[in-house]
Amino acid sequence: MPDAFRHGLQSGRRRQVRPVGGWQADLAQALQREELEVHYQPKLHACDGRLSGVEALVRWHHPRVGWVPPEDLIAFCERHRLIVQLGRWVVRAVCRQLADWQRTEGLRIAASINLSPLQLDSPSLADYFDEQMREHGLQPDQLSFEITESWSLAASGAADDFFRVLRQRGFGLSIDDFGSGYSSLSRLWRVPANELKIDAYFVQNVAADPAVQIVVKAAVDLAHALGMRLVAEGVETQAQCEALVRLGCDELQGYVFSPALPPAQLSLWVRGRMRAADAPAPHGAAPSALIG
Repeated sequence: MPDAFRHGLQSGRRRQVRPVGGWQADLAQALQREELEVHYQPKLHACDGRLSGVEALVRWHHPRVGWVPPEDLIAFCERHRLIVQLGRWVVRAVCRQLADWQRTEGLRIAASINLSPLQLDSPSLADYFDEQMREHGLQPDQLSFEITESWSLAASGAADDFFRVLRQRGFGLSIDDFGSGYSSLSRLWRVPANELKIDAYFVQNVAADPAVQIVVKAAVDLAHALGMRLVAEGVETQAQCEALVRLGCDELQGYVFSPALPPAQLSLWVRGRMRAADAPAPHGAAPSALIG
């Protein structure tokens, strides 16, 4: 999520505006008319550079003023009680796109979607996820949900129950921004997540700061001990990529590989990646092999 929020609208290339209260009707109408967009940022296996999945990121182009930054869109929806409606729209749109890739191009892609704590106010949310997967002919392992570290570690009993239901039904669960808050390790192991995404601060400084490298290696070891993958997002340089591979990160995501892309461009990116990967690189491959 942080990488998407920093880079998702390619600051400086598109005009960005902040939503205001009067836009509530505009957004409700956009949701009804399916005028929002979902872009997809690739995640790569660190061992060989192959696609491991994508993160789905919602976009709104306001008809009068232009692109609204994703983080502002989410905050606006939470403030005006549109987050449940937006969240369901995103899940439906992502499932439809995954099914289209699978049907028309033979690409079986897994996607992750960010969840807001306010979405848990919606009854039968997990049932809605199941319904969308069945309707589009997908398997639960093709969809995972990202929750922030602060939410996961301060979650209520009801939230814990919801997380367990998601995992029991085969969906993935990722703890985002790991290391950004005051985590309780006794609480962390109780969250049934299968993935940790380390905070962007560590990724930004991992190439040059030995202390950060120690922290990242400890996070990798902790994730693996708990049966989780360790994902580094916000990777922007070859040096960062090299350090993260060396430290044992399982998956990498960031602008050094690709920004979030519209579906058609993501398809082309994946096809190009597949053509370039004649043979998997060995573990610890040079960053140039991952970056392609």
